[in-house]
Amino acid sequence: MGTLMGSLRNCRGDKEALSLFRDAISPVIEEDLWKEGDWMIDADALVKVKRALESNIGERVMLKANRGRKKTFIKEGIIEDTYPHVFTVIIDIDSRAVQRLSYTYSDVLTSTVELVVCSSNMKIYA
Repeated sequence: MGTLMGSLRNCRGDKEALSLFRDAISPVIEEDLWKEGDWMIDADALVKVKRALESNIGERVMLKANRGRKKTFIKEGIIEDTYPHVFTVIIDIDSRAVQRLSYTYSDVLTSTVELVVCSSNMKIYA
């Protein structure tokens, strides 16, 4: 889209290029992106995820994280703490080392990160 806007700007004035760009992209935006609730993550859902994680601090969880390009990380860890925008999970690498990972609450909502509490077999989501 950026190259389209740049080429339109080169051919015409800025206002006319912007108008043409809006006209060209508005059907796509109106139909696919701006439907109410389709793409927005509401604050209530984030609060529900945070509360679910807070109630399971110290619990052992199975963590599945999508790292992109068909790379998936699956480990067992412990929910360490929650913060205003992120939560942390501690993973045992071996008997002498641990790894501390942090994820956002929206990662859980978008299924980039999936957590299952081992003791209750409950999946954490909004």
